[in-house]
Amino acid sequence: MNILKSIIEKFNLKELIGIMLITTLALTVAPVSLLSYLGLLQGVIKYKSLTSIVLIICISYFLYILIGLLVNRIKTRFWGYQSCALKYLKNEINQVEKELLIEKFYDKQTKSFLLNGVIDLSDGRQAALESKMIMYRASTISQG
Repeated sequence: MNILKSIIEKFNLKELIGIMLITTLALTVAPVSLLSYLGLLQGVIKYKSLTSIVLIICISYFLYILIGLLVNRIKTRFWGYQSCALKYLKNEINQVEKELLIEKFYDKQTKSFLLNGVIDLSDGRQAALESKMIMYRASTISQG
């Protein structure tokens, strides 16, 4: 019993439910001849309702996880940081913020925008751009 307990403790909940799903699904769809050859036919017949309930619970759990993943994917697609930033850049950005982006990120020699720029912390023009996740504050520490 202690060996079984130590094995079960090493699995997490998703793995245990996955194992139960595969096992109950295999017992449910296995042919009668295979079950009788393995000596499981009487147990499967006796506990058919319990096997079905476990199968339904496991499938429901994984459907719940799948629906949650789909909802999160849809939410990040339509209401995520990137879409909010693009909407802000297209519709709401003002002239001062445009000037800041051009001043700090535009390279006149290559005529392209850079991925990083240096902005003084006392410059308050970046606050709206930071709040809309268009740019973020980062720092580096040198070794002197």
